[in-house]
Amino acid sequence: MNFFKNRTLRQKLTFIIMLISAISLILAFTAFVTYDFFRLKNRLTGDLGILSDLLTVNITTALILESKKDAFNALAPLSTQNNITAAYVYDNEGKVFVKYQGKNFSSDLLWPESKNFGIHSYKKRLISYRPLVSEGEIIGSFLIQSNLDDLYSRMKIYRNMLAIFLLLSILLGLIINSILQKIICRPILHLTDVAKEVKDKKDYSVRAVKKSEDELGFLIECFNGMLDQIQEGNLELQEANAELGKKAEELLASKEKAEDASRAKSEFLANMSHEIRTPMNGIIGMTDMVLETELTHEQLEYIDIVKKSADSLLHIIDDILDFSRIESRSLRLDRIHFDLHQVMETIMHIMAIKAQEKGLELISYISHEVPSSLTGDPKRLGQIIMNLINNAVKFTEKGEISLRCDLENRDGDTATLHFSVTDTGIGIPKDKFEIIFESFQQADGSSTRKYGGTGLGLTISKQLTEMMGGRIWVESEPGRGSAFHFTVRLGYWAQKEGNEGLNHFKETGARALIIDDNETTRKNMTETLSNWGISSGEATDCKTALEEMEKGIMENNPYNLVFLDLKIPGDDSIGLYNKIKENLCIADTDVIFLSFLDRKESDLPEDFFKNHPYVLKPISQTRLYNTIMKVMENSPLYPEHLEKNVTEMTLREKILKNGEPLNVLLAEDDYINQRVAIRILENHGCSVETAENGEALLEMLKKGGFDLILMDIQMPVMNGYEAARNIREKEKASGGHIPIIAITASVMGKDKNKCFEAGMDGFISKPIKKSELLTMIKEVINDSSYKEYSNAEEAVLV
Repeated sequence: MNFFKNRTLRQKLTFIIMLISAISLILAFTAFVTYDFFRLKNRLTGDLGILSDLLTVNITTALILESKKDAFNALAPLSTQNNITAAYVYDNEGKVFVKYQGKNFSSDLLWPESKNFGIHSYKKRLISYRPLVSEGEIIGSFLIQSNLDDLYSRMKIYRNMLAIFLLLSILLGLIINSILQKIICRPILHLTDVAKEVKDKKDYSVRAVKKSEDELGFLIECFNGMLDQIQEGNLELQEANAELGKKAEELLASKEKAEDASRAKSEFLANMSHEIRTPMNGIIGMTDMVLETELTHEQLEYIDIVKKSADSLLHIIDDILDFSRIESRSLRLDRIHFDLHQVMETIMHIMAIKAQEKGLELISYISHEVPSSLTGDPKRLGQIIMNLINNAVKFTEKGEISLRCDLENRDGDTATLHFSVTDTGIGIPKDKFEIIFESFQQADGSSTRKYGGTGLGLTISKQLTEMMGGRIWVESEPGRGSAFHFTVRLGYWAQKEGNEGLNHFKETGARALIIDDNETTRKNMTETLSNWGISSGEATDCKTALEEMEKGIMENNPYNLVFLDLKIPGDDSIGLYNKIKENLCIADTDVIFLSFLDRKESDLPEDFFKNHPYVLKPISQTRLYNTIMKVMENSPLYPEHLEKNVTEMTLREKILKNGEPLNVLLAEDDYINQRVAIRILENHGCSVETAENGEALLEMLKKGGFDLILMDIQMPVMNGYEAARNIREKEKASGGHIPIIAITASVMGKDKNKCFEAGMDGFISKPIKKSELLTMIKEVINDSSYKEYSNAEEAVLV
């Protein structure tokens, strides 16, 4: 088929005409010959039948008389029939009585396969086999054999005639084909040649010549019209190309200007960040210090406003910088090991203060199926969660805010986690679900004046979620609150053998009663305790709780633990506690209080929390577990082999090295920033000396004795990068390694990389946060020589 496709039109037409002529002639001859063949064969069969009938009478008489002479004479007329090759007469025993053999007789006598009476066609011969009957009885049989040589000779003549006629038809077809090709093919071939010339020379001025008014003439006319349009289009295209070339040059110039502007913007953002963060470091640092001093109520209120304002400004700066990084695709995610419980507990501790200022209850829960030891970027994950909780607090006036984490699926060494932040706030109309994730947008533009905000938080969260292989969406109704959901894909490197998801208390037979008016808190605690092997009941008020405990005693299924919320609306939680301790049947029940962070504002005695176990809200699973462990240490239910693991939170730590104060060299040219860093370090047991620039730092290092260097990057005379490189070069010759932590207001990714390239061990951004500074010092100081001592008098159980 492909061979035929690739032939020329002339060859295809020739082939088609010849094929049609041959097929027509063959079909006609075949029909004629077939008809003639069967007509002649039927006539020969009829003649043989008549001849057999004529001879049968005489042969029957001869056989009755047993006269072979008469029988042979009866067969004598067969000699005039050239096509009769043999005739045989048989007696009733099947023996040959008399026979006749003609001129064309062959040595073999053919019998029909069935040997039935009648006329048979067999191997190009006709055989007539008749019975000889006398008075109703068969006395013998008679066979005549005739050849069909004349018939097949005639068919041979027909075949030769077919070959001659076929040859003549082919010659005639070639003549007709030659005439038709001049009429049909020549215009087509002419059109093909013109098209080829246009293709090869790109000359659209060439035209085909129209010679007829038929379809071919119309085709040529259309082809010429198409060339006219192409020629006109080429002229327009050339003009457009010239114009496009000019615009391309203009765009290239604009691109270069845009790149220059982008570089200028990045430099401006970096400089702006540095210039703003440097004074803010002094504002926030000094504010923290003032808050640790004795203040009047009015002074405390004013300083607290200053700190909140500075924190808000810093949050706006961070949002703008993050948005800039995402836009320029310079934001990179870390991939480190982290504990999800620690990350969420830290976030909830920070956000609880804001929630409680508005009288909101903040609740968190991690499903026991979620692996705790994960791999990813905990800082950015925390940023998404904090953005969503911040929004929830901002747009919720009363009720609760709930954070939940579930395992969506696990594939190999990766896990997809599903987080949800649900609030009871103002809600969002359905037609605003998409717009709130766009830059600088809020669901209601007028809400910006009331609630504030840049409109970047959800945009950044959406981008970070997608970078972590997940997505973010919202479900909400106006007036009925909102639920923000997002998923992230994280690696997990080991299932932490910790508190969550294990039946640590199953063998104790412990049973707990949860007394809290918040349904979400009760539900989360019930699920958590169940995962640890503790069955539980629930009560929403003090009266129901007391009845439930007495019922447990009556049914011989008492409660061993009671979790009592200190702020049940309309109820006296302390009164219930006293009733429990006064009732001899339930006095041994251990009571753990649930309290908000603002416990100082309660009417309880100052030493109440020193003498009673409690868990702070929002409830941390780790803190809850450790508190139960602490309470059950002295309980008869406590099994001796159960691991004792109690975590304490200290208000102040002392950082020592080999039992001695850590000697720190601080390089900082700004006096205010010096005072902030010195105060933080000295409050935590460090000895601090200062240098105003990198050159002075190198001089001071010559006397030795320093365990750590804290160094600003942008300093006069010699900057931090150059100073760090000098230190590392000298260490190559002398040996040793002194940890260096960069303290800088430059927070772009490239600045952090430059610090590590210069040989620094850590990086923290301004304004300096005490917790971040202490954490970074712990990381860079050798674990074997580092010790952390807690002030026991200031420790409180959590």
